[in-house]
Amino acid sequence: MPYTPKQKKKHVREIQCYLQGISYYNDKIPLIIPDGYFGKETSTAVRAFQREYKIPETGTVTHETWNAIVSVYRYFADSIPIPLDIFPSENYSLRKGDSGIIVYVIQVLLHEMGLKYDNFPDIVINGIYDNSTAEAVIFLQKLAGFPQTGIINNNTWNILSSSIHHLI
Repeated sequence: MPYTPKQKKKHVREIQCYLQGISYYNDKIPLIIPDGYFGKETSTAVRAFQREYKIPETGTVTHETWNAIVSVYRYFADSIPIPLDIFPSENYSLRKGDSGIIVYVIQVLLHEMGLKYDNFPDIVINGIYDNSTAEAVIFLQKLAGFPQTGIINNNTWNILSSSIHHLI
């Protein structure tokens, strides 16, 4: 049975996904968007991979290149998790009225503390720094001996993240 265009597109997309994954760990491999078409961007990423991993630089995916890409991808995928430093900076702060992904993260952490400690305030996880979030932050600040401002700054973030680290 001949190799169909549909099969080829599927295989190209697969190798693009591997290269995309590798690019998150190795900035010498350009980020590509998997689309199933072997165009200039894919060829450039393959060349960069071949150069980086000492494979003859052709820009095409030979059996040797395919196996190397899969091997490197699996190495990175199975490696030790990369810590995620999500608090923006030491001068950053969050307060009532703020919203966004970092508020979600903080609310999840506060909620997790509430599950572990009966007296810890319960909060709603909604991505909005509301009254219940501020009350939980004030409670945490009181426990830590910090000024009870209800504002998450670097110090409050550090106590929150280290408290969660010890719960896990």
